[in-house]
Parts: sequence; structure tokens; C-alpha cells
Amino acid sequence: STQSTWYQCVEPCPCPKGYKLIADRCLEAKYWKPVNCGRFKAVIRDSTKRGMWESKAFCESHGGHLPYPKTKEDIQCIRGTIDIFSLGYTDEGREGVWRKATDPVPPKGAKGLDLSALWAKGQPDNYPIPDGQTENCAAWVQTAPWGGALDIMCRMDPGQKYFGGHVKTICVIDG
Repeated sequence: STQSTWYQCVEPCPCPKGYKLIADRCLEAKYWKPVNCGRFKAVIRDSTKRGMWESKAFCESHGGHLPYPKTKEDIQCIRGTIDIFSLGYTDEGREGVWRKATDPVPPKGAKGLDLSALWAKGQPDNYPIPDGQTENCAAWVQTAPWGGALDIMCRMDPGQKYFGGHVKTICVIDG
């Protein structure tokens, strides 16, 4: 079990040693860094490679969530030097209907989120993976030739030659 590293706080609130007050929360200082751009107030940039569902659990255990960017400016605000990281979007359960990973699978006929401002050219493509997996999660890939969101596998596979083995974690707290 993962120990919680944050506390909800109502000001005035003295945070325990090793914590700092950001966005009405006492957050563990060794993980969270304040940011002041767009709607984001704090970020964790973690270079540990994880699948999207593992990244989601990591962020939630630290009091935040995966990023749900709406624009490329949102991405630049939070990414720092991390070039490949999970976004909080999936079409698992209903191919082509993108939703936040925290939302339930939409019913048949439902419209998904419009992520057209984020997708790299030719994405999402649900590229067929040789072992029968499908690409149901979104990740940001900054490096050329991509420079946008890609449809990738949800699980982390370090031996895989595709992006699934290289995805890092960014967690955010909105203000």
C-alpha cells in the first residue's frame, strides 16, 4: 500500500515538516514543484517508466492526477525536460471514443472528447502491436518527428520497441 503524501488544508494551515502549501494542500516537498502557468498550480515530473494506469495510480496516491491538457501550451507549461509522458486520456472500452481515464466507458453512440489540438500527424492510429495488444492510451511525445499526442499501449513493456516501454509520469494539481 502507498502512503499518502498530501493533506487537504484550510488556511491558515501549518504544513508538517517536509511539506509545503500549494493550492490549498500540504504537499510533500520532495515530489511537488509549484508552477504558475495556465490552470496548473503544482507538478510532479517523475522519470520512472510506467504504463498509463500505473501512472494514474501514482498521481492519485500523491494527491494529484494525470494531466488533461487542452492545448499544446498546457503541455509546455508542465513538461519541463520530460519528452515522453502519459496523458490522462483513453479510448479503452470504446475504440475511437476518447475520455478522461477517470470517467466511465461511454455508452454506444456517445461522442468522445475532441483532442484534435493535441494529436501528432496521423494519430490516433490504433497501430496493431504484434502480440495482439491495441493502443488505447494517449501519451505526449515531444521529440521529432512527433511533437504531439500519440495513441499508445496502456501497459508499460520495457522490452517493447514501441513507445510503451519509454513513457514517464507527470502529475498535476489544478488551481
